[in-house]
Amino acid sequence: MLFMFARINNNTTIRHIAVIVILAIAAYWNIASCRFTLKNDILDANFPNQVLQSHIEQSGEIPLWDQFSYFGSAMHSKILMYYPVRFISSKLMGYSLYALNIEFMLHILLAGIGMYVLLKRFRIHPNIACIFGIAYMLSGFFSGNAQHMWWVVSGAFLPLVILTYYNLLHEPRLHNAALFTLVWICFVLGGYPAFTIVMLYAMIIYCAMYYIQQYKQKQYAIIQNTLLLQIGIGVVCIVMLLPLLVSYSDMVQHITRGDGVTLSQALWDSLLPQHFITFLFPLLTAYTTNNFWHIDPSMMNMYIGVLPLLLVFASVRFYKHTGILVLWVLALLFMSISMGTVLPVREFLYHYIPLFDTFRFPALFRLFFMFCLICLGAFTLQQIYKKITLKHMYLLLIGIAICSSVIALYFVIPYYNNHIELTPWHTMVESLYKKHSIGIHGLVLVVTSIVVLVYMRIMQLYSRLNSTHIVLSSMYMFVGIEMVISVLLISPVTIHNHRDLHAVQTFLDTLPTHTGVTNIAEPAYSQYSKQLALPSPLWRNNQLFHKKRTYDGYTSFVYREIETFEQSNIFDSVKKYPLMYIPQRVYKTQDTMYDYSETIALIPASKETVQKFEQSNSAITLETSKSNEIICTISVPQASYVVCMQYNYPGWKAYVNGVETNIVSANYCCMAVSVPRGVSQVQFIYAPRKAIVAYYVYEWALYILIGGCVLLMFVRKNTKIQEIV
Repeated sequence: MLFMFARINNNTTIRHIAVIVILAIAAYWNIASCRFTLKNDILDANFPNQVLQSHIEQSGEIPLWDQFSYFGSAMHSKILMYYPVRFISSKLMGYSLYALNIEFMLHILLAGIGMYVLLKRFRIHPNIACIFGIAYMLSGFFSGNAQHMWWVVSGAFLPLVILTYYNLLHEPRLHNAALFTLVWICFVLGGYPAFTIVMLYAMIIYCAMYYIQQYKQKQYAIIQNTLLLQIGIGVVCIVMLLPLLVSYSDMVQHITRGDGVTLSQALWDSLLPQHFITFLFPLLTAYTTNNFWHIDPSMMNMYIGVLPLLLVFASVRFYKHTGILVLWVLALLFMSISMGTVLPVREFLYHYIPLFDTFRFPALFRLFFMFCLICLGAFTLQQIYKKITLKHMYLLLIGIAICSSVIALYFVIPYYNNHIELTPWHTMVESLYKKHSIGIHGLVLVVTSIVVLVYMRIMQLYSRLNSTHIVLSSMYMFVGIEMVISVLLISPVTIHNHRDLHAVQTFLDTLPTHTGVTNIAEPAYSQYSKQLALPSPLWRNNQLFHKKRTYDGYTSFVYREIETFEQSNIFDSVKKYPLMYIPQRVYKTQDTMYDYSETIALIPASKETVQKFEQSNSAITLETSKSNEIICTISVPQASYVVCMQYNYPGWKAYVNGVETNIVSANYCCMAVSVPRGVSQVQFIYAPRKAIVAYYVYEWALYILIGGCVLLMFVRKNTKIQEIV
């Protein structure tokens, strides 16, 4: 995708991108080499759903319904399903742990190269842009939140959203409009919604300021062209976001969080003052004893590197520079929002700014906070790099080495014999105390400083480079070595499991790839059942690999009716009922005297009297089972009901002998239909027309948009366009 944004026609650019790629692979080597698996949410929530989506797509179906989780759920309401990378890859191949690791690495590279391209667009020296591109992709946001794919996607596309929108306003041409649209769609569909909301407000404010400026300068033609392009972009985005809009309109009425989150939920995982120590010692996030930090360890890492941090402090000297002043204001604003329980800013936004009452985790705002700090460091270095002499650099590195040596000696040596055992790092890191973590990072800085000092001396004696080039290359080396080691040290805590990826994937390859339940008489399991156990680290949502139904699951949203069912007195007995069954009795919801575990029952929403059905000669035979369709042959000696233990979501239709029939709400949240005496064919099919139409509209719009961007990239060669790279 990056090749759409610029023409790479010089060796310097190629060299910088090569450095970014090499350092990303070095820092995330265990992921890039597919040695180990990623961990936590990315495996529990993201990976199983991607596997199921790919199986459904590979079978020629549209991924609309998941039969296996929480009595079934609407797949098309999961935004990440439409993320172009995931959407297209699911059609081309099945999904695997290898693909997950590669996808993760591509987003890390996208973050680094995107920041590099963005800084160059703002006339930052290429070497400086590369240094801070490295700092961004290896920052604590990505290494800390590696388990949250939505967050990684948002962070990766953030520089490109800013770049393409800036280009669109300042050069309102068709190719810039097309590129922004593609990037924005990826950002919205692949990222966490909170980041989308924040960026939407930011773009509206910046656009208004831009129009005011152009109006004062009487640039009416520019305003008109820009406005027409943005209207066109809005129309295209609405078309491409149709699946999201259609699915959300149904989903919001059924999920428990459809009315937003409470204030206490909105303040979950706020940054606290003590978390800012991770700017210096990121390994402290490994210390999790007794919830010491009062936050999820993945949410607190704010490391951007020692050198970029020093440059951030140095930027205060240039406070009169408009760009630096704006960045400081934004940085302090986002810092204040991220400290939700400490400062009142997040609470104010919750009450008075639309959509800020729909998401949790104030710590997510640290992405924007860190982004602003990295830009501050880059702009500061741009102002002073020609004034930095070799003597200045020597003194800086010697100072860092001395301070780090004191820290290392004070925090590591006295505690070494009593507290640290020499074990493999992924085991040792879990037993570190706070002082150990500080001391170890001090050692990293000492070693890095010495290595760079030696490099500078060699370059000074034997190379023909001038002092400015030596200074910038030494900064390259310092930031690269320090941040690569920092990521490697924290990897076992927040990035990867110490599990052999190949062994786990080999086992997954033996599991079924069909898309529907094959045994309708089988009871529903818990996702933690022994029957669904898989090799570690896979332990939740395993039903999606086994293709077995469960009465629970690991998901961000739970339907209201299912939550009511879980709280009812019948849940423990009824939750394990077969997918399709003929009830022996029909009870009222208010009935509490019957043992539902001994009698297979139906509890309709209507207040009917108790009925008893003869089941001695009843039979159900499965004919067809797809992800969105179940067809059975029913034989009953008298008129009866047939219950389907799938959630009664808008879009389900039922047919008895080819004639559409009314669906009765059964067992609080599932479905039932009445069938006549004798043999009948019963079909349950999930076919929400609006969602299906929106799916195909999005698919073709996506292909046209990508094709248009590629075509415009070639047309661009014949136009006079200011190069980004």
